[in-house]
Amino acid sequence: MFEVIRIILEAGHSLTFLSPQANDERYRKALEDIGAECLCDADRAAVGRADEFGAYLRERDFKVAVFVQYFIYNRYAPYFRMFAPECRLVYDALDLEHVRCEREAEVLGTDEARENAATVRREEIAALNDADVVWTVTDVEKEKVAQLAAPRAISVIPTIHAVDADLPGFESRNGIVFLGSYRHRPNVDAMAYFMSDILPKVRESLPDVPFAIAGSFPTDDLYRYEKEWPGVKVTGFIEDMRAFLKTQRVGIAPLRYGAGIKGKIGDYFGCGLPCVTSSIGAEGMGLVNGQDALISDDADEFASAIVRLHTDADLWRNLSQAGADHIRRTLSVEAIGPRVVEALEAAAAVEAKRRGRQGLRALGAILRPRELTHWAATGWRAVRRGGFGELVRQFQVWLHRPPPTPPS
Repeated sequence: MFEVIRIILEAGHSLTFLSPQANDERYRKALEDIGAECLCDADRAAVGRADEFGAYLRERDFKVAVFVQYFIYNRYAPYFRMFAPECRLVYDALDLEHVRCEREAEVLGTDEARENAATVRREEIAALNDADVVWTVTDVEKEKVAQLAAPRAISVIPTIHAVDADLPGFESRNGIVFLGSYRHRPNVDAMAYFMSDILPKVRESLPDVPFAIAGSFPTDDLYRYEKEWPGVKVTGFIEDMRAFLKTQRVGIAPLRYGAGIKGKIGDYFGCGLPCVTSSIGAEGMGLVNGQDALISDDADEFASAIVRLHTDADLWRNLSQAGADHIRRTLSVEAIGPRVVEALEAAAAVEAKRRGRQGLRALGAILRPRELTHWAATGWRAVRRGGFGELVRQFQVWLHRPPPTPPS
């Protein structure tokens, strides 16, 4: 997302980064240093202060608004529809979350997972249908969107990665690494699967190989693995992740469910780090098994692939070079930059959708308990901050919310 913002700014556009909560000062400064305006804590700017937020939107006269993730779209798009009706609304699907949740439900097989998948599907399809334009990260997801919804246009904007100039070779690296945020459930599941089904088989051939569980927000279970397994290290947040990846010999992505392009694989390749992944991990990237990466959904084969890649210098060099070339060819700023500019210009050119029949939509919302619960919470905050007038205005905003799709 940072690279997309940089591309838009370098194309000569002005850009405001709107964050639901207060920004981390490091990230805010990085955005401001490249010329982005940052509006922090938009929840407070919008909820309970619709008049002020509406005046801000009218004053700025935004031409295009890009919303990342369906719950951000469903929360803020109504304000744009009401106060900036000529602004074109883009839903940027970093991945199709309902696809990921449906795959999770298949793996876990629990009622809770199935109910969550159904809810996310309804909410995300509502955003897809309401948006003027949808951006996906893969052609596979573009086809899914075309089947599910009716945006005026769909563009494919893959995740963007860079290849470092200095890529250490086989001999100067050691160990296995998994990179991810552990607030993301597929990463937690992948580690549980790897530790129980794959690492014991790897250690049969490589008894002393170190394994790093890298990334932010590690769970208690991950620290338990660290205590129980010699050579397993939970790093937590690492300030210079790319420098760390360039010390590792094998990157892994044993994902059992997910969607979209997996950023960890792009990061591995950009650091010259060859990868062993599942088919879910490789999805949407056009990777060829044995040519760009080693790909397997079988635990024994996955473990064998890690051992081969960690010990075979020629195989390692071939895949390291192939991964870096793949990034340069398909996911670099040079490859994706023109597509971002074209997609933005295409979004600005479409006709903004209009919303009507608000009375019928209000009746439908009243009949949905989930909608009433959401409105009650928003309404109470509105009354506390702005009185009855603010309550009326928030209700008007609420009527512009994308109507949830019926259960399938």
